Amino acid sequence: MGTFALPGARQREVVVLHLRYAGLLVAASIASASCDTTGPAGPPAGIEILSGQSQIGPVDLTLPEPIAVRVVDGDGRRVDGFPIIFKVIEGDGTLGPAELKRVSTLTNSGEATVKWRLGTRAGPQAVTVAVEAFEPLIFQALALPGPPVSLAAVSGSGQRGPIGQELPEPFMVAVLDEFDNGIPDVTLEWEVAAGAGDLSSPTVKTDSAGIASVAFTPGGVGEILVKANVVGFDPATFVAVGQALLIDPAGDQFASAEHYIPPDIVQLKAWVEAGELQIRIWFTDFQLRSDWADDEVLAGYVDLDVDQNPATGATPFTDRLRPGSGSTGIGAEFSVALFTTNGRFDVLDQRGNVIGSVRSRFAGNTVRMWIPLSLIGDDGLVDLAIIVGTVQQLTDIAPDDGSLVMVGPAGGAR
Repeated sequence: MGTFALPGARQREVVVLHLRYAGLLVAASIASASCDTTGPAGPPAGIEILSGQSQIGPVDLTLPEPIAVRVVDGDGRRVDGFPIIFKVIEGDGTLGPAELKRVSTLTNSGEATVKWRLGTRAGPQAVTVAVEAFEPLIFQALALPGPPVSLAAVSGSGQRGPIGQELPEPFMVAVLDEFDNGIPDVTLEWEVAAGAGDLSSPTVKTDSAGIASVAFTPGGVGEILVKANVVGFDPATFVAVGQALLIDPAGDQFASAEHYIPPDIVQLKAWVEAGELQIRIWFTDFQLRSDWADDEVLAGYVDLDVDQNPATGATPFTDRLRPGSGSTGIGAEFSVALFTTNGRFDVLDQRGNVIGSVRSRFAGNTVRMWIPLSLIGDDGLVDLAIIVGTVQQLTDIAPDDGSLVMVGPAGGAR
């Protein structure tokens, strides 16, 4: 086999090319060495989030992704053994298997991680990551309510109001998880379980805070029970009391006086509650004064037709004592005598016999009385009329003609 030889000039050219190629290899090797991330790391120059940001999960559960950060030097090499502090700064969550509020650790392969268990309160939660010489990082999460476990009446129960008029406060109920977080978008069915009245809507969904509410208008006199229902749970219950309301004109007294303001009725409410017929009367510019003479103390009668039959019972005091014409149109089985110096009113039967006494209270320009239903042997849904004044003279009747009706949804003056 023969040898092959290049002319001298060509040989020198090849040698030069080889040297140039070798130089390029050396330069590439040097450049590669300058970006090497496997060598010893220098001082930490940055921190970055690897995972765990902006998660959403149920309350009291561990988030699926751990909080993870990486610390690197100026060349991107991972910095080992660098101290990291994780700390809960919003919400009542915990960190790590020991469920602590604050966890300190060192980076491993430049990284540090910790598990985050959300707290029991729904809403925004946050953890800060503190690294020496760097601005803290903030991890944020949103804790959602858990499944519903109960209904709770929030407000509105226990109100009294005239029939036909919407109560001032709505009935409000909350749908709650086991940690009392409100749950949104739950449908509630509302019903009037006892008594009469009107709901603004029979079906209402909870809002973003887990609250549902309805307005209510009493439709009858006495106690009314309203329930809010969700399938599978005990209902939330609300109690309201419907009142019969009488508005009497101001300034319609039929007598005058020189030394005191004659009692002038402007409003009367009557209702049944807790086994009692309760009556409250408002006056214009009339106040009971402890220094008044005996003939200036409030006097009068409240006549009660308990069977709503004008053919039975006695002629009411309101008709016996009224000046001029007019009639209540009722027969009085009982009357309450508004003469008191000891805080109680006597109750008379239709023959005028005292059968008991009931407590009363004067407050400002009002007087209130509580008549046990057991005393008058009735359900309390009566027809009534009232005449008032002082021992010296009577001054006003309410209503001027007819009576206040407490029976059924049409309760009112007639």
